[in-house]
Amino acid sequence: MYGGHTSGSPDMGKIVTDWHCDRLQSLIETSKGTVLCGGKIDRKIKYVEATIILNPDVKSPVMEEEIFGPILPILSFVNI
Repeated sequence: MYGGHTSGSPDMGKIVTDWHCDRLQSLIETSKGTVLCGGKIDRKIKYVEATIILNPDVKSPVMEEEIFGPILPILSFVNI
């Protein structure tokens, strides 16, 4: 739908500031989970690829802060 390079598409949302781009990169890198898809960041154009993180550490910043970006942490459970 957006072509082979969504980061260059004018139809894909971008991150507002360099600071927020760096913050989202830090959330991904410090999650201690498995990045199932996404995770690519192009700071020059303020683009963060939609990212799914499986089983991040519940004490990591991605689980304790508001994300405000295209990052979805997923926790798996054996018993609820």
